[in-house]
Amino acid sequence: METTFLKGHKASVVGLDLSLDGRHLLSCSEDNTCRLWDPEARRGLRCLIGDGQPITHAVFSPTMEHLIFTLSGPNIRVYDLRNPGIVLKDALLTTSLEIEDDGELNQMSMRSDGKAFCCASDDGSIYQFSLQGSDTDGTLALQSEDTLPLHANVCSVVRYRYGGGYPMSNEILTGGYDCCMFHLDAIEGKWHNTLNLAESSHQKKKWVNPPFLHSLDVSRTGSHAALGLGNGNIQVIGLEDGDLNADFQAHGNAIGCVAWHGSGTTRLWSGGNDHLICFWDMSVYTECSGSDLPAVGSSEDEDPQIEASALMETGEAAEGDDLEEDEPPPLLINIEHPHGVNSLAAAPSTSPLRLYVADESNHISCYTIMQ
Repeated sequence: METTFLKGHKASVVGLDLSLDGRHLLSCSEDNTCRLWDPEARRGLRCLIGDGQPITHAVFSPTMEHLIFTLSGPNIRVYDLRNPGIVLKDALLTTSLEIEDDGELNQMSMRSDGKAFCCASDDGSIYQFSLQGSDTDGTLALQSEDTLPLHANVCSVVRYRYGGGYPMSNEILTGGYDCCMFHLDAIEGKWHNTLNLAESSHQKKKWVNPPFLHSLDVSRTGSHAALGLGNGNIQVIGLEDGDLNADFQAHGNAIGCVAWHGSGTTRLWSGGNDHLICFWDMSVYTECSGSDLPAVGSSEDEDPQIEASALMETGEAAEGDDLEEDEPPPLLINIEHPHGVNSLAAAPSTSPLRLYVADESNHISCYTIMQ
């Protein structure tokens, strides 16, 4: 295994995004910058300057790779890489939200057609936006759409479901510090599933590390979601039937990131605050059905926040015997990383494997692993 580094940030790197073809890597940092890299050549290409606050998330547009979307505090900024210069200070589009208690935006997800995106926020809501006009004639604009007040606490993650039979889906999956995951159609408001992580995740009666949902990734087939929890467990949900396919102890501390490798559901990366990076063979779980999904509510007429709020107030899991965990799947690779993991991005190649890691340091680690 070879380890190299991408250096340029001045503070902790909190997020990564890899372009669909794997040729470009995007990183964002607490140093108020977002950087574009050529990871193969190990060199920086562009530096995007923010609004003075830490940049918490940055993503490529899935259809217009010259557009970069960033979050910082309550602000959304869109940059156009077609503008000249290595350093870009001026954003093409900006907007700012009023979030209760000086809250921030935590994560965003782009719809597969690049014309809409959702943001997860500290107030538990999902803020929706659409892109109107065209970037070729200067009419491109951000249009605020419906806000979805979903979670009883911080909403930490949001992902669109797309891939396979869902090339342009309005379905989103969200998770937060109320220990709930919600799966719904963001436009129609139709609920597909709700998952109470406090009930479904193996726990002692009194929480030590609550199963907050820190990371969520949807496979490119649209068939499965992987959840990285605060208690170190990974759960895998079958999105067609709502089955809980897997629930196993993967890390000794909170999981900072889970990421499917490539376009399938047989390999999964995870990185935790225990300084470990794991590569799992998930085929034993994703190629068969699991047990029924424990639900908080299953229709749009029910309020899934009620039970979650009660659990947060008491700090107790559900009454009854502890649920049994599944056996961990085969562990293919185990890397002892020097820092807690914030984000992972895996190149689509399989030989060699290339993994990029953002952590508590100010550089990006690049692992090249021969199979």
